[in-house]
Amino acid sequence: MIGGESPARSRPLLEQHKMNRLVAYWRNLFRKRQVERELSDELAHAFDVLVETKIREGASIAEARRWAAIELGGVEQLKEKVREVRAGY
Repeated sequence: MIGGESPARSRPLLEQHKMNRLVAYWRNLFRKRQVERELSDELAHAFDVLVETKIREGASIAEARRWAAIELGGVEQLKEKVREVRAGY
């Protein structure tokens, strides 16, 4: 049993997980540019929201951008983490 479920009940969850990974694989394979652009847009939006939050908390624009960059971490490293999650690693 997985998490108290019978093997028969956990089987549909396993099949759904496999289907989700397959869909993600095909999306990433055939729509790579669009997926990368969407990821960049999402991260830029997250950065902007964080900067706005820091400004509301009293930071100058320069300080807010600096603290937002520190809090989010490196953009490329963050993109790689998102790619790994999307790929199901």
